[in-house]
Amino acid sequence: VGCCVLESRQNSPFSVLRKVTAPNKSTSGQLPSFSESNEFLGSIASSIERGKQENYHSTLREMVAENDKEIRVLCHDHTQDFVGSFEDARTGRDQTRSLIKWVRSLNSEILDTGERLLERERCLTEQRNILHNLDRCVAYMNRSLDLLALYQQICALVHHERYVDALKAIKHLEMDFLTDANLGSLTFVTMIRDQLPDLKSGIQRRVTVQFNNWLVRVRECSQDIGSLALKYEARRQPNLASGSFASAAARMPSGKRTDRARVEPEPSIFDALGISLTPPYRCMAVNEALDAGAEFRSYYHHGRKVQAGLDLKMLNEAEHLSQDAFLQILGFFVVEETMLRTAGTLVSRAEVDALWEAAAFNIKVYLQQKFSFISDTNVLSRMKDFLLLLASCLTRYGYDATPILDFLQTSFFRFRDVIMQGIGAQITQSLSSDPYSVLCIDTPQSYEELITANQLNTSDELPDFPVTFPFSRSVPECFLLVKEFIATTYQYIHGLSDFQDLVRDATDMLLKDGLMKYITEVLNHEESITAVIQITVNLSYFQEGCVHFEEFASALQRKSQRIRLTSRAEFRSMYGVAGQILWRLMKESSEAKLNTWITNWTPVSPAHSSQAVAELIRDFRVLLDSSLNYLPSSFRDRFILNSLVQIALTMKNALTSESVKKFNLFAILGVEKDLRLLEEFAQTLPAENSAESFLELRQIVGYLLCGRAEDILDTEIRTQRYLNIYPPDLVLILEKYKEVGTVVHMMHKQSLPTQPKRRAVEAVLRKLRELIRDNAI
Repeated sequence: VGCCVLESRQNSPFSVLRKVTAPNKSTSGQLPSFSESNEFLGSIASSIERGKQENYHSTLREMVAENDKEIRVLCHDHTQDFVGSFEDARTGRDQTRSLIKWVRSLNSEILDTGERLLERERCLTEQRNILHNLDRCVAYMNRSLDLLALYQQICALVHHERYVDALKAIKHLEMDFLTDANLGSLTFVTMIRDQLPDLKSGIQRRVTVQFNNWLVRVRECSQDIGSLALKYEARRQPNLASGSFASAAARMPSGKRTDRARVEPEPSIFDALGISLTPPYRCMAVNEALDAGAEFRSYYHHGRKVQAGLDLKMLNEAEHLSQDAFLQILGFFVVEETMLRTAGTLVSRAEVDALWEAAAFNIKVYLQQKFSFISDTNVLSRMKDFLLLLASCLTRYGYDATPILDFLQTSFFRFRDVIMQGIGAQITQSLSSDPYSVLCIDTPQSYEELITANQLNTSDELPDFPVTFPFSRSVPECFLLVKEFIATTYQYIHGLSDFQDLVRDATDMLLKDGLMKYITEVLNHEESITAVIQITVNLSYFQEGCVHFEEFASALQRKSQRIRLTSRAEFRSMYGVAGQILWRLMKESSEAKLNTWITNWTPVSPAHSSQAVAELIRDFRVLLDSSLNYLPSSFRDRFILNSLVQIALTMKNALTSESVKKFNLFAILGVEKDLRLLEEFAQTLPAENSAESFLELRQIVGYLLCGRAEDILDTEIRTQRYLNIYPPDLVLILEKYKEVGTVVHMMHKQSLPTQPKRRAVEAVLRKLRELIRDNAI
């Protein structure tokens, strides 16, 4: 306030201006509005500019006086506020002192109360510790009682052979009680801890003994296990079951045989035989609980491997092929599969497969050795059925039975060879005992067995007996044997492989190596034309029988597609062999009969027809009436023509042979009579143009009887009449042609042909030789 008054007393207008413009708490709210007034500033400026300083000073003094007044008021207000504040501060000091005194009094009371509470706390803490100790003591007593109760329970479980539960309890005891440091120092706990190892080892010994006894029991019953498993498989697969398994199945203590249409649920094999699987399960569980599972698995695998070796040794040492050894092996692997499926990790698939692979290899080798010595088809069939059922059973239990099935595939060839020997021997017996004459059936029973069963009947109606058939008795007998071979072969191969190819090949082999081979041998050694013709007739039926065999095999297989036997073409090709043999025999027969055809080639009178030709015609007619007509028409006609050509050739060869030195006209007349008989007979034969077989011989005889030897040199006449004459043969014949001069008058008297002169004949001969030499004829 004093500063403001001193400054207000100065008269300088600039000092007044500084006061006005200087910041001040009391005028801060007014000066800005005042300084911002354009009128005030304008009046100051105009006053200074006009020289009106007095007015300015008066105005300024008024303003200063007004400001001083305001300042005094403001200072007074501030002084009153200060005085009030001082009084308030003194009042607050007094109250503070009173509060401090009260707080000190309250603190003293709190200290007294706290000491009392601390004393109470110490008492409660001591009581709590006592209570805690009592609780711990009670808990230790309870755990001790629980430990004793658990140990007692373990002993009871061991006594009742509940070893797995006992070991679990022991593990629980070890983990929950023996690890407790508070109990570990107790004497009875130490005794229990010392007894536990002996208790565990005792349990392990007991279950190991039981397991070893189980191994012995299972080995003793392996054959029964295999038999029962095979019996159950036979129920599931009735098509595979046969009489071969009846003996093995009959020994089993099972119930009634179930009907194929309704198979009852099968009981467990082990339950049916009273074999418990508990020992291996228990032993495995005990060893697993004792952390010895790996050792026990190794022990089990070694023991079973030894047993498998013993079973295979028994198989290999068997002198004869027996089912018992196979049943023993089957029982072994049924047990292994059951353990693999139910015993967890006791048995691994790799171990079982390794055992089976070794066993399968030994079984296959053993079968290959034994089957090669079996010569009885019934034994082979029974063993095949048994092995097929065995393979099916093994497959059902998860084993790869491919080695056994592969062997059965190859065993078919051994079976085929054995049955071919038996059926082939019967076919040989039938063919060797065949009289090779037409078959005559007297009774309906024989007709049904031999004819109807082989589809050899041409009508479904029963004929009148006796009835004759063109084939001989060996045909239906061989039909039955071949069908028996097909049926037996099908029965063996059925279920193993493609029936069609194997049975077709086997049937072809039987027909070729058995039937055809022996027929060929008979043909080669047969000297009777009738028998050879009958065999040829049989060949036609055997050829058609191939169709019957194909239908029979397809009916067994129940397929619409029929197999095709190649033997049918082979039978057809055998006609050529039979034809050659027939022609050979016919040639030999005709040559034998015509060997005595003409004994005198230079008779003095005309000769009569030869007895040999008459016999030849009679024998030929007998063949035609008996069996020749039963041949296929083409074969028959070819045989007739070839036989007639052979007869004509034999007669011509008689004229050209060196044994006939000469002949005359009378001999040629006899030849002409025989030739006429043969031509007349040929016209009655079924073969077309049969008489033309004698055309060359007819032209030779006609030339010799014409009396004009020079006609052969005339080209036109030779072409018309003597075209078939072979000139070199004619030269040989003319060289032997002699005159009959002593009986010329007889020739004229009987109107016989004129005999050419010898000189004319010689001239013709010279000319013919020249033409032949020059290839002009």
